[in-house]
Amino acid sequence: MLKKAWVLLFAFVLVGCEAKEIEQTQGSSVASSPNIEKTPELEQQIQQNQITALSVSCDDAQLSLKCESADPQQANCTKTSLYFKNAEGKEVFVPQPEEMKKDYTAKGAACVRSEAKNMPYFVVEYGQLPTGCNMCEWHYLYDIHGQQLTKNVPIFFKEQDDQTPNNEEFTKLTEQLKLKLVELDYVKCRSIYGDVDSNDDPLCIQEIK
Repeated sequence: MLKKAWVLLFAFVLVGCEAKEIEQTQGSSVASSPNIEKTPELEQQIQQNQITALSVSCDDAQLSLKCESADPQQANCTKTSLYFKNAEGKEVFVPQPEEMKKDYTAKGAACVRSEAKNMPYFVVEYGQLPTGCNMCEWHYLYDIHGQQLTKNVPIFFKEQDDQTPNNEEFTKLTEQLKLKLVELDYVKCRSIYGDVDSNDDPLCIQEIK
C-alpha cells in the first residue's frame, strides 16, 4: 500500500482489491527496510515477546504498533497491538475497535493537527497485513491520550453487489476539526506473499538484525 493523502478518503470511490507495495518508503517514522536493528531496548522488548514495528510522535505523546516476537530473529506483525505513551513516559495498551478485532489490524498511523482547535491527534489505519486492498481500509481518530474518537459501524456500506468501507464518522470529524492533510507511515513486511502460515495465509514478518 502506497502513501496516500486523506483526500482519497473523502472521494469514497473505491474499486476492487489489489495487493499493496508495503515495502516502499513511507516516511521518516519507519526504517527504510523491514529489518529492525537490535538495541538494548529491543532486547528487553523481545524478552517480553514484543517489538515496536512503527512509532509516531505527536508533541509529547507517542503511538506505537507492536508485534509478537517469540523468535529473537524475527517478529510476526500480521496482527499488531496498539500502545500510547504520555509525556511522563507511561505506556498503556489500547484495544483495537471492536468491529476490527476479528479480521483486521492496525497497520499505519500519523500525527495530525486540528486547525480548528490547534490540538494534535493520531490517525490510525486498520486493514490487513501484509496485503491490503481498497475495499478494506478504515481510518480512526484518537486523541493524544489514546482515547478512540470515531468508530466504523457497520464496517461496510453495501449497495446491491458493491460494498465500500465505512469511514463516515472519521470523515465528518476530520472536517469539523479541520485536520491538516498528512501522509501515513506504515508497518513494513519482509515480503507480501513469501511468508505464509500453516494454512498458506500470508504473514507479515519483520527480521531482527
